[in-house]
Amino acid sequence: MVSPTKVSFLSSGIEIAAELYTPSPGSPNRKGAAIIVGHPYTGVKEQTAAYYAQYYASSGFYALAFDAAYQGESKGEPRGLENPAQRVEDFKNAVSYLTTLAGKIDVERIGAVGICGGGGYVSVAAQSDVRIKAVVPIVPFDVGHALRHNGPNEEDAFNATAIAAALQFSANVRSKEAAGEAVEPVPLLPNSVKEIPAELGSFMKRGTHYYKTKEGFHHRATGLVHPRSFDLMVAFDAFAFNNLISPRPILVIGGEKAETLHFAREAYDKASEPKELLIVKGKGHFDVYHDASEIGPKTIEFFNKYLSF
Repeated sequence: MVSPTKVSFLSSGIEIAAELYTPSPGSPNRKGAAIIVGHPYTGVKEQTAAYYAQYYASSGFYALAFDAAYQGESKGEPRGLENPAQRVEDFKNAVSYLTTLAGKIDVERIGAVGICGGGGYVSVAAQSDVRIKAVVPIVPFDVGHALRHNGPNEEDAFNATAIAAALQFSANVRSKEAAGEAVEPVPLLPNSVKEIPAELGSFMKRGTHYYKTKEGFHHRATGLVHPRSFDLMVAFDAFAFNNLISPRPILVIGGEKAETLHFAREAYDKASEPKELLIVKGKGHFDVYHDASEIGPKTIEFFNKYLSF
């Protein structure tokens, strides 16, 4: 077990809390290669991001897991804000931080992983930051699409009514803040599995089981999102320009039983070569958060090929 070192860096002037994992003693020499790991929408670095960062460090890579701005241990107000542009900047500034670690990390060998919403944000970061030499979205999730369709499922149709309600909510919040009123973040999930309503969709039900039980619970993963987030998210499109990642490689990973599998297919389809798609048999979206049995060896093979050659 690798014990990380707490570090921090600035992203658009906001202090980002992160944990740096160094290669385990006796692990393969990866020539100073490093992997950034970004957490899911509503998650924090200590959950699945830490799990994969530990895995990569035990395999000889430096790994950096971080909390998004406004979330977890990172600074930024209002708390719980989900700003896609800032989330992308956080990945880019994580790269910038790694470039300062001269003598440890080879700046030409930096890769990035994003899980769930982090998989959408890491895709956009890689589209325009050529310092990211290889990218892996794991069960990627497009927050903009989910808002516009009022759900993550492939069959969820474009929902103008839901969009209008979300945008009006954000507009009202902005006016309240301008008038000096306090605005609290809103919950995306039930407070416990006992409070799951029968009509809640399968993705949100499974998410509640992950975030609200010992499976994935962390006290800083509150599941609260500031309502100003919605007008920031509505026009976000995670994969539209995945072709810009080429000639750098992308490995997209989806779960065979995941409601988000269509996002993985879209991320792959919109990318240019070199690209790979791995669909993990029998796994749902949240099943892979702490199961690297298939994803781990595949991503190590991928990063070894493109980062530590």
